[in-house]
Amino acid sequence: MGLSSSIAVLPLMRLLLLLKRDMFAVPDINTPFIDVRDVRNAHVAAMTKPKAAGKRYILWSETVALRDIARILANEFNPQGYRVPVGRLPNFVLWFSKFFSAQAKVIYDYHGTWLTYDNSPLKSDLGIEPMGIKESRSEER
Repeated sequence: MGLSSSIAVLPLMRLLLLLKRDMFAVPDINTPFIDVRDVRNAHVAAMTKPKAAGKRYILWSETVALRDIARILANEFNPQGYRVPVGRLPNFVLWFSKFFSAQAKVIYDYHGTWLTYDNSPLKSDLGIEPMGIKESRSEER
């Protein structure tokens, strides 16, 4: 099974940092996730359903820990020659780094925080039941 195109909607910067090994370990942060196929379906529904007129929707399926994403990327790309880090970045390293890096400061401000969003309008207004990251890795939907 190949890596689904759904990974593309995760914040690209975080993925590039993992693949380029700009991070030697993974901080305790998470990211919102939505499959690109759900994004496509939501856009079509928003244009065709009268109930959606003039509204904005949060396109979110679930929150995923960056370490879980790193493991998915490592399983897919390590055999191709990449070395995606999967170890946990100690909090003291992140704390110290925030004094020298604006990016580390932003990460430090969010580390250990679990983000959630309300996507009930996505379900009720648009009729979209977003798939989770495990389901999205399957190319058969």
